[in-house]
Amino acid sequence: MNDTRQIASDIVHKFSVHDTLIHELTHYFDSKRNKTMLTKNNAPSNDEELSSYFNSAVEYNAWFTVFAQPLLRLLTDVKDAENKQDALEIASWSGITDNFQDTLRTLQNRSKISNMNVFLKNLNERNRKALIKRLYALWKKCIDTINSIKE
Repeated sequence: MNDTRQIASDIVHKFSVHDTLIHELTHYFDSKRNKTMLTKNNAPSNDEELSSYFNSAVEYNAWFTVFAQPLLRLLTDVKDAENKQDALEIASWSGITDNFQDTLRTLQNRSKISNMNVFLKNLNERNRKALIKRLYALWKKCIDTINSIKE
């Protein structure tokens, strides 16, 4: 019985497990939305394969979703807040600032998956630009949401 409780506690309290679940669920939902994303990627064994792996559409989207979790979570939590004060507190605790570069650093520091830096390092220029563009749009939506609450 204690082993089961410990395992359950580990799943609930270890954010790396959450990140892995989000990553794998992203693959699942992508496969339902886009039948062409059903290709199976095996774990890379060398640097050249790493680049190909992380830059594939399947992996790029799953890694992006994990990386962007603080932004996505902020939008969901603020929307679900019971009142304006709760929403403002959620926003202030998020670490998301009105400076995009600071927010990028926060996202990198908060990343719980140890391979996130490997992902970022191996993105090709096109996907790196796409990542920044997607993050910026999401960050802008967060800032607009926070500002609308303050009004």
